[in-house]
Amino acid sequence: MKKQYHLLWLKHNIITLAALIIINCIPAYSQLTQTIKGKVVDIESQVSLPGAYVTIQNSEPQKSTVSNENGEFALNNVPVGRYDISISFLGYETVMLQAVTLTSGKELMLNIEMKESVRKLNEVVVSGHQKNKAINSMAMISARTFSVEETRRYAGGLDDPGRLASVFAGVADGNVESNGIIVRGNAPAGVIYKVEGVEVDNPNHFAGEDFMGGGFVSILNSHVLGNSDFLTGAFPAEYGNALSAVFDMNMRTGNTDKREHAIQAGVMGIDLSSEGPFIKGNEASYLFNYRYSTFGLVKPFLSSEEGLPVYQDLSYKFVFPSKLGTFTLFGSGGLDNYKYGNKNVNPEEPFSEKIYINDYSGTGFTGIKHRFIFGSKTFINTSFLANASFKSNNKMEQWTDFNFYQTERVESTVGKYVLSSYINRKFGARHSNRTGFNYSWLFYEIQNKEVDELPDPLVQISDYAGNTGLLQVYSQSKIDFTEWLAMNVGVNFQYFQLNDDYSVEPRVGFSLGLNPKNSLSIAYGMHCQTQPLNIYFIERNDGERVSYPNKNLEFTKSHHFILGYDLSLSSNLRLKIEPFYQYLFDVPVEPTGSFSILNLVDINEFNSILVNKGSARNVGIDFTFERFFNKGYYYLATVSLFDSKYKDAQGNEFNTRYNKRFIANILGGKEWKVRKDNYLGINGRLYLNNGDRLSSFDQEASLNAGYVIYNENNAFDNKYPFTYRCDLSVTYTVNRAGCTNIFAIQVMNVLSSVVSYGDKYNRNTNRAEIYKTRTVLPSVSWKIEF
Repeated sequence: MKKQYHLLWLKHNIITLAALIIINCIPAYSQLTQTIKGKVVDIESQVSLPGAYVTIQNSEPQKSTVSNENGEFALNNVPVGRYDISISFLGYETVMLQAVTLTSGKELMLNIEMKESVRKLNEVVVSGHQKNKAINSMAMISARTFSVEETRRYAGGLDDPGRLASVFAGVADGNVESNGIIVRGNAPAGVIYKVEGVEVDNPNHFAGEDFMGGGFVSILNSHVLGNSDFLTGAFPAEYGNALSAVFDMNMRTGNTDKREHAIQAGVMGIDLSSEGPFIKGNEASYLFNYRYSTFGLVKPFLSSEEGLPVYQDLSYKFVFPSKLGTFTLFGSGGLDNYKYGNKNVNPEEPFSEKIYINDYSGTGFTGIKHRFIFGSKTFINTSFLANASFKSNNKMEQWTDFNFYQTERVESTVGKYVLSSYINRKFGARHSNRTGFNYSWLFYEIQNKEVDELPDPLVQISDYAGNTGLLQVYSQSKIDFTEWLAMNVGVNFQYFQLNDDYSVEPRVGFSLGLNPKNSLSIAYGMHCQTQPLNIYFIERNDGERVSYPNKNLEFTKSHHFILGYDLSLSSNLRLKIEPFYQYLFDVPVEPTGSFSILNLVDINEFNSILVNKGSARNVGIDFTFERFFNKGYYYLATVSLFDSKYKDAQGNEFNTRYNKRFIANILGGKEWKVRKDNYLGINGRLYLNNGDRLSSFDQEASLNAGYVIYNENNAFDNKYPFTYRCDLSVTYTVNRAGCTNIFAIQVMNVLSSVVSYGDKYNRNTNRAEIYKTRTVLPSVSWKIEF
């Protein structure tokens, strides 16, 4: 899907933004203050910790408080700004939160999880809590947390977790127009998403349009997201049905004491959000956000041939504490529409190979979660979720006779009902265990047609409706042998009801602290993933009956091996090195030919019989050099060197589509305090990409066919040119009594550098060509919190 963006629209927004900044820069002559509050709990048992000491570091005079019998605390009348906050409790490792932002428009809510120390109680326990350490205590390697603030602060983030992740080591994005990610040479389809602990289908607008596993923008934006985890290999046993990465996303809880609201207007959309207690004085709270794309508002004023993404979404989370436990109702859903081109032609004009697209799609989920704490050591978490996605796509192309012919027709609805439950038991400071299951009852109705070659009629690819189930059972333990040596061990069992396939997947990891500044980690995991549902129901009709030869395809399986070295150069400076090796086997490939499902981009056009006789391997090393945000600035440099190869059914080895071999990011930013309580932030990013692979064009065959034909005997022997991209983010925060104004300009590919991806057959030159674009993706916004 190729989208058109308009610099004129950006210019008008910049002018408007500048005017709003001038209006809001009236200085405040009184000190603006706000409240910092939250709750302190044990990370393993979720039991409240009364008496925890909460301190704002380097405050004059020093501000501190102690959590009450429910583990709750509040620091009132704190001047707005950025602060380091420490939380300490006898017998627990001290938690240090760095550079948290306090504004005048919203109270700052902190959920603090503390780990019991394995040291003796009479020893002093001081352990700086790394800012990017994963929330999930079972994750020991290749995992980090990301915050809502980072999705806005990091240049290129665009308030989207998918785009933010591309700055991490080992991760590459697909292109400017998609938030799909490529992790250590794996296809984006190998990524799974979890929300509030339950797996959901790809939660993006226009999911799978450019390639499987991504979309244009997430339906979960920064207004509702809380701190979340991103894992890139050898995951703990609770994560199943994934090959490359896991987004484990949490929605934040609304304010339980005060109703707060926000309005944001920008290029990406118009947002309305609200949170607060249902009844003041009651602990039950609500949070919701509605967004409608700005592209939808301006589209009526543009040419009918302009393709702009029109979308809307709604996200919500309601929390109801009670004596029977805490009940949470959560959900998110989005609707999408994309129209491009028209079918009006003039035979007297030169042939221009016009395309007409009319695409409707949507995805959504809603779930209820219950958490009950037994005594001081155990809690049970149970969730039920309903998830559904639909797609209706009609694509037509103009042929040399100037007529339009339908080339693709998709009508599909897929979804699932998920029951998930686990019991978490803390046996002591040294050992905790989590054991649980997930059962997904899958339903689907898939109708897919495509044309073999123009101007032939459409051919049926699949027409199937039914249901099946996927069961996962797991158990995992975290054992701290000493304060320096820890182990995570577990196993995940999967059973796929459609074809009675199953897998047993062991996971194990060790972490060894060499000294207070150096640590080593090593992890192994076996990971298996089902195929996309469409693949199983590709049909063959011999005139007498319809068969589904792909229905018995097994899981794609892989072994992950990762070694990690972490060096703390100072309290804010870190070097991390991670060599990795991944071996994939039982990969679906064509019985003859070089095709592997690992290289599949567009599932709607796929129509082949596959067998589990392929394999692949990804080997490389990731480097991360990071200065955490402190004293108004930060920087991050990542480099990934890797090689990604696959084998077909005959054992012939080729590059995978995603064998870029080299990816690098250099980003950083600076924040200044302007006037009394205003803040200006400037952030930049340089992204270097060695280019995806592609097969050489067979120009003679392409000329005879009228569309692109590849030389499959040398699959992915060529590659797109080396590219670079510069992203820019500028924010200006104006704190005023009772409200905060946040102005932002975020631009991806601000220098309009050439980006190459995809291919096309140019009927004017009669040659197959690489598709090149200079797409600039701007986002200008104004947000008011009050």
